[in-house]
Amino acid sequence: MRVINLKAIFLILFVSNFVCAEISPKVLAEIFEKNKNAIVQVNFLSDITGPFASQGSKYESNTIGVVIADSGVVMIGDHIFPNTTFSPTAKVEGFEVVLSDESKVKAKFLGKDEDAGVAFIQIEEREKFPKKYLKFSEEELKLGDEVISITTLNKEENFAKVFNGGYVNGILTTPKNFASVFLPSIDTNLGAPVISMKTGLAIGVISGTDLGRLVSHNTLIKTTSHFANSLKEIPKNPEESNTKAWLGIETQPLTKELAIYWGIEEREGIVISTIIEDSPADEAGLSEGDIVTSINSVKISVSEDYEIESFRNLIRQYKPNETAIFTVIRDGEDQIFNVKFGDIPKSSFFAEEYKNDEFGISVVEITFDLRRTFNLESSAKGVYVADVEPASWVSLAGISLGDVIQKVNSDKIENVTDFKNAIAKVIENKDEEVTFFALRGVGTILFLVKTEF
Repeated sequence: MRVINLKAIFLILFVSNFVCAEISPKVLAEIFEKNKNAIVQVNFLSDITGPFASQGSKYESNTIGVVIADSGVVMIGDHIFPNTTFSPTAKVEGFEVVLSDESKVKAKFLGKDEDAGVAFIQIEEREKFPKKYLKFSEEELKLGDEVISITTLNKEENFAKVFNGGYVNGILTTPKNFASVFLPSIDTNLGAPVISMKTGLAIGVISGTDLGRLVSHNTLIKTTSHFANSLKEIPKNPEESNTKAWLGIETQPLTKELAIYWGIEEREGIVISTIIEDSPADEAGLSEGDIVTSINSVKISVSEDYEIESFRNLIRQYKPNETAIFTVIRDGEDQIFNVKFGDIPKSSFFAEEYKNDEFGISVVEITFDLRRTFNLESSAKGVYVADVEPASWVSLAGISLGDVIQKVNSDKIENVTDFKNAIAKVIENKDEEVTFFALRGVGTILFLVKTEF
């Protein structure tokens, strides 16, 4: 991997005579100088996915990181992580941080908060911890508040750090904890900090531009309030970041049409469209078609798709094992349910993985999202085939991505450890032929794998 240099330079982009008319370039430069070393470039490796991707093939990419503590913790946007619905076993790894002196240092992944849209990595070398970090504030924003962003240019400009001045030109109520700033930005600046000229503290990060344009003057920012809890409770490891309250339902808005159909005069609530088997909601007795009208006396009113996020945020205020009183309408009558929240199921991003070079296969444990994505029954045991090397032993036998291996020779496979032990036994015995019993779709297939030890 070649070294990418960061050159700290001054650059003020004036998109019109109107922008930054009252902000002195000298003041902007002073704030930039004070905070520029807290903004870093983060390099990482992502899996190349698709039918023609070879095993283990990855591409290098980068994003903007913000040093948020003197302990070397860096916050990044979770937009760099793959959507597990489309790439359930894709990984992001190999994090490294480019510091102000242009040196690179390895960093380990601490965890991410999908609801808040942020993730955290930890610089591994203590002596390399940046001396400067950025403080975030939950101050109330007002229209006209002057701000400065610190971003980077593109690879062609060696990711030079730049600053832009602007002002708040819109406070959003939907989605909540977002604001619009009149500030030059490009889509690659996601996660870059926006700093208040009044306090010198960061009041949010760039979340996107308007209308999907490459360059925009109305830039969407995610205010600190959106991810404040994540800053207060930074995960120490990936598993810790995965512990959140879980209900186990899918919902839809209680639209005007549905309210009229069910004869609900108040037209307040949210409709449960799906109950996940063995989930806390299932165990509590909730059912499809129930209309949740309140949780612990907090009224629920969701009539549009965009309002579902508010219900999700309400659920996230609870912790696993806490109990809440749900009031629902079922068959036209109010009913009360005591619901004990559970831990959010482990996702494939945190799944245990095992790769064997002799057989040319990578497998992962079957997690909740894999079961949902591929309609696997909750009782299905085995390991999910995450990758198969072309022309490998298992590939020639017909095993492919997405198969669920349930038995190797006479050994039953229920988890990654079982599979690893079974393969070790085969290698020790140098078996010339190995049988793999796998689930594919709704049926099962027996594969005969010929080895060449």
